[in-house]
Amino acid sequence: TPVYMDDVAIVFVRNSPENASLVKRLAIRCETAPIPPNSTALQGSSWHASAERFQYLMNAASIEYVLSRDSEAADALTQAESIFGDDPNEHLLKAQLAEAHNQAGVAEQEYLTAIHLRPTDNAWFALASLYAAQHRYSDATEAVIESARLSQKSYDRYRSLGKLYLAMNEPQEALAAFAEATSKSPFHGDMAAMGTEFDARIAEGDSSAYRQMGDENRAITA
Repeated sequence: TPVYMDDVAIVFVRNSPENASLVKRLAIRCETAPIPPNSTALQGSSWHASAERFQYLMNAASIEYVLSRDSEAADALTQAESIFGDDPNEHLLKAQLAEAHNQAGVAEQEYLTAIHLRPTDNAWFALASLYAAQHRYSDATEAVIESARLSQKSYDRYRSLGKLYLAMNEPQEALAAFAEATSKSPFHGDMAAMGTEFDARIAEGDSSAYRQMGDENRAITA
């Protein structure tokens, strides 16, 4: 049971008989509990205090977003933007919040703003996912390629690229993307056992591509 939460930490107490009185006295509900700042340095009007307050608001907004406390998250983001309006993470979180509320146009613009301020794997891939959900597959493939260029797990980005090509009924391009994913995979040698799920997904993608090409034998083999 949670008994304490601020913007950087949460404390849980095990539900056991010896902790019953503690839990009864201190238990909180995450969906309603306030999120106080962990730091006292955000008081005042100095640049340092502003930076601390901005970080607190971003932390709080992220937690509230995960807990589906969306109105509180939106309010925290509005306050954060009034302090530093050109922070890419703030725009990225605004995009995710907008997407969760089916505001695709707002989400797209916020993702693009975040990317303009600082291109990252996460921002490009989130934008690609938004495009894919709208069946804008051509835009999605371009975004995934940019994501893969920046990603530390480009192998999985190329697997996603292959799935997009399958959705576009372009099996040859899909096979090439799956092959690129395999070539960049770290699951070789001593790490091979860790890649069984990834390898199975690649094989599944290959099978779908061969089926689109009408090659049933290779589809079955995959």
